[in-house]
Amino acid sequence: MRHFVILCTGAALILVTMLFLLLKNTLGTHSKDTHATHSTGTQTTKADANVLGVDLSRYTPEKDVLSADMPLSDYLRNQNLPDPVLVSLTQQAADKGLERLEKGHEMMTLRPKNDNPDDRLFVYEISANKAMLFQLNPLPRVEVKLKQVEIHERAAGGIIKTSLWEAILDYNIHYRVLEQMESAMKWSVDFYHLEPGDRFKVIYEEKRAGSEVMGIGRLKAVYFKTRNKQHFAFLVDDVEKPGYYDDSGRPVQKTFLKCPVKYERITSYFDPARLHPVTGVVQPHKGTDFAAPHGSPIFAVADGTVEQAEFNKNNGNYVKIRHDFLYETQYLHMERFEPGIASGTMVKQGQVIGYVGQTGLATGPHVCFRFWKDGQQVDPREEPENKPFVMSLKDSEHYLEIKNTSSQQLREIVYYDGKL
Repeated sequence: MRHFVILCTGAALILVTMLFLLLKNTLGTHSKDTHATHSTGTQTTKADANVLGVDLSRYTPEKDVLSADMPLSDYLRNQNLPDPVLVSLTQQAADKGLERLEKGHEMMTLRPKNDNPDDRLFVYEISANKAMLFQLNPLPRVEVKLKQVEIHERAAGGIIKTSLWEAILDYNIHYRVLEQMESAMKWSVDFYHLEPGDRFKVIYEEKRAGSEVMGIGRLKAVYFKTRNKQHFAFLVDDVEKPGYYDDSGRPVQKTFLKCPVKYERITSYFDPARLHPVTGVVQPHKGTDFAAPHGSPIFAVADGTVEQAEFNKNNGNYVKIRHDFLYETQYLHMERFEPGIASGTMVKQGQVIGYVGQTGLATGPHVCFRFWKDGQQVDPREEPENKPFVMSLKDSEHYLEIKNTSSQQLREIVYYDGKL
C-alpha cells in the first residue's frame, strides 16, 4: 500500500510539472508577441487564401524551392509529361509571359489522392500575389491566378536601444513606416537626436496578399516619448484641412522646422554674451550653431523667397530667406549653394539650399542658423511654434472620434518591458 501511494504521488508530481512547463511555454510565447506588438485585423495564410479555384482537400501538396534558373520546358520535362502536353503547357505559359523559372521561387506540385498522375496540378509562384496554375487533365491548360491584396491594420511599439532604424527592424515593423513617421512628426520630434530609452508606438496599414506583406498604406497614428515629453499625431481626413493633428486638435505641421540640418549636436545657442571661439572677445551670438559633417545638406526651415545668396568674410557663404512680412531666416558658413539658389528664388520647407562648410569666421564645419523677427535677430526657442488655428465644430467632432479610437489602440500597445 505504501509503495502504491508513493507511486501515485510521483506520477501526480510529474503530471503537475508537465502542465506547468506547458503553461509557462504558452504564456511566455504569447507575452513575447504582445509585448513587442499589438496587431489588429484578420490574419491570413497561404492555405487560407485559396485562389486556385480547386478543392485542395483532394490533393497532397509538395513544395519545391528552385535552386537555379531554368527554362519552364526543362522543369516540365522532368515531370515525365507526354510531349503533346508539355508543348501545349509551355506554349500557353509563353503566351502569358512565362518562359523561365527563377531561382528562389516556389513550384508546388498538387498530387491527387487518387494516385492518377494525369490529375496532377503544378503551381508556380510568380510573386507574392500572382501564381500560374498548370493543369493536365482533361486538357492541358494554364491560368494566371491573382491573390487578393487586402488592407490590414497593425499596431506596434518599441523602445530605442541604439537607433530608431534598428528599433523598427527589431519589432518587425515595415521599414517604410519610418519615412511616414518622420514626415508626420518632423516638426515636433528631432529624429536625428533620439536617445536610448526614447519610445514610440504606431498604427499603420499593411497591404497583404495571403501572408505576404506587399507594402504599407496610411500611417494612422504615431506616438513618441522623448525624455519627459510626449508627442502625438493622428491622421484626420474628411476635414477642411486633412493631415496630422496633435492631441490638442492642432495641426502637427508647424510654420518652421526644428533645425536646418540632420545634426549631431548643438555647439552654441543664441547667447547675448558669448566668448567668441576665434576672436576671444565677449560679444553677442545671435544664432544657433548646428555641428554637422562637412558637405551635409542644409534645408530651408519654411517656405519663402531667397533674399541673399552671397559671401562675406565673417558669414562665409550664406543664404537669407524672407518667409513673410515678419520672419526671415539666415544660414551661414556654407561650403557651397545648391544649384539654382539665388536672390529671388522661391523655396519650399525642407528644400536643400546649400551644404555645410566652414567658410568665413568658423572653427569647424557647422551651420550658424539665425532667426529674424521684424528686422531683429531673436532666439527661435522663444517664438511660438504655431499660428492661430480654429477647427470647425463638424471637423472637431470628426477629429475627436478619430483621436479617441486611436488613443485607445495606442494605450493597448505594450512595450517589451511591460511599461505602457
